[in-house]
Amino acid sequence: MTDTREDADLSQQENAGTLIEEVEETSPKGKRRASAEETRERILDAAQHLFAVHGFDATPTKAIAQRAEVPNSLIFYYFPTKKSILESLMNERNMFPKLQAVMDIPHDADIRSILIHIGVRYLEASRRNPEVPHILLREFRSHKGVAESFKAFREKVITLIASYLMKAVQAGELQPGNMQVIARVFVYNLVVMASIDDIPDDPLRAIEDIVDVLFCYRQEHICDRSGQ
Repeated sequence: MTDTREDADLSQQENAGTLIEEVEETSPKGKRRASAEETRERILDAAQHLFAVHGFDATPTKAIAQRAEVPNSLIFYYFPTKKSILESLMNERNMFPKLQAVMDIPHDADIRSILIHIGVRYLEASRRNPEVPHILLREFRSHKGVAESFKAFREKVITLIASYLMKAVQAGELQPGNMQVIARVFVYNLVVMASIDDIPDDPLRAIEDIVDVLFCYRQEHICDRSGQ
């Protein structure tokens, strides 16, 4: 059975719905929702691993079902198509939303500390879940939905970081300049380290170096601290 046929076979969704109903009828009250969520997460876990190892196109839903230890028809109860599994992975497990979540930083922190905090947290999150960045890199060019989700998240993060930079300019920490470009270069470096290069053993030092290089031509005293 081809992936296209799998994606289009709506009868499998109906069979899966019947299976879920039978399971729910025998499940203890209060356990039903948790069981459904756990099953969905198992499917995503299995798909994440297989997409990272073999690629999206080379992974049939049958293989996902086998790894998740669920009936193949149950895949389509939670995800109408195989592509929707990929989209869910990118939307729910992409590191950029998590990066936005850690950007709630004390208002009195200096801009260097803010960027280092953001960068280190991003690399640490990527290290704990390295498969998603690899899937993103592999599927970015061939799947429009993945590319659009990635671009949307990326631009939100760049805008947020640029806003921190602009506040630093207003506070006199940085000289005026194109803060959007600096933010973009910073984010691109994070993506490269998380998706292409091996994440450094000392992410703090790596991020410090990136931040200092970005600000070196604007903040001469940062360069002086390392004897450059």
